[in-house]
This record gives sequence, C-alpha cells and structure tokens, in this order.
Amino acid sequence: MRFFALQTDLGELKKQFILENDQEILVTSRHGLIFFTSLLTATAVTLAVWAVLAMAFVFVGTATLRLTIGVLAVIAAVYELYAILHAYINWRYNILIITTEKIVIINQWNLFYQNVQPIHLNNVRSATCETQFFGIWRCGTLRINLQETVDNTTKEIVLPYIPQPDVVVSAIEQAISLEKKKAREEPAEQLPKIQEMQQKVDEKMPDAGVPPPELPAQNV
Repeated sequence: MRFFALQTDLGELKKQFILENDQEILVTSRHGLIFFTSLLTATAVTLAVWAVLAMAFVFVGTATLRLTIGVLAVIAAVYELYAILHAYINWRYNILIITTEKIVIINQWNLFYQNVQPIHLNNVRSATCETQFFGIWRCGTLRINLQETVDNTTKEIVLPYIPQPDVVVSAIEQAISLEKKKAREEPAEQLPKIQEMQQKVDEKMPDAGVPPPELPAQNV
C-alpha cells in the first residue's frame, strides 16, 4: 500500500529491483535503536519546551500572551506526533536489500520523500562495519566502499543502525565473490552456494527478509 511517497509493501519494491535471474540473499530494516534514539531526542526537546512554556504561563499575566503560550504548546505537541511518525518510518521503512547481483538501499525519510539507490556488485570495492552502542545490542554502522571516486577519493556509503552488521558485511562479501565467479561457473554450480548463503543468513538473522508491517489502511 502506498501513502504519498511511502510504499509499505516491500514485495512491490522488490518487483522493481529484483529481476527474474536475480536472487535475494538478505533483506533488513534498520535496528530498533534508531526508533528509540530518535523518539527520546524529540521527546526531550518537547518536554523542555513544555517546561519553559509552563513557567512562562504561570508568570505571564496577560490573556494574549497566555493564548500565545497555549498555541506554542499545541505546536510542540504536533511536533512530538510528527517525531513519532518520523522515527517509526526511519526504523521500519529504511530497507537494505542484498541480492546476487546488487545492493538496493531504500531511504524513506518521511511520507513525502523516498530515495532508492541500486548498486551493482561490480561497483562495490569492499564492505566494512563498526559497532554502535558498544556492540551490546548487535547494532552497527555499515560502510560500503565503491569503485567510483569523487575528487580522487573513494566514494563511501555509510548506513548507521544496521542490525548484526557483521552478518550483513559477510553476505555482501560472499555475494561479490559469487558475482566475480559467475562468468566461470554455470548457474547449476552457483545455485548450491547461493542456497548455502541464504541458509546461513536465515540462521543468524531469522527476521531478515520479513517485510515490515503495513500501516493501517487509510483513504488518501
């Protein structure tokens, strides 16, 4: 289902970028910590604004200024609701797809903006990862180094809040290795290797590949 620029049906997105001879290896959304950190930050700002407005309301005597303070409090409440929606979208609908031919990065910032970046494996030099939050919740930053350069510097794509980033990096490196061997191997030879990769991913990331839940149906 689509809400403006937000496509909640992962299957529809896959149809656009995964061709018939392309096989899915791993699909994951961002780590749940991106939701909590974004929400906590926005809530802290909102509470701070409300606290200031509450103090101002007590000490301000004129009705006009109190009305203005009330309007500002409502605006802060609307901001908090938007922040909750924004945090949820960043968590559930920023998707990383790894296939036997490409990496597809779907960035969904809000209801009105979506950026989809397919990267062929031939354009990937390497992938690395680093931990976030001391590695306690298996959350990390994924770095994809591309073959292309910008101002004589290797172009790098940085994706924070990736769950189990070591598993994701391993899947990318194995997919690159298979892609390089594709010209020398028959499809029948590669199929068992692809299935083995998929099985390892399923064991280490059982939720990978599960599409995010759709938002409640609404008329737009």
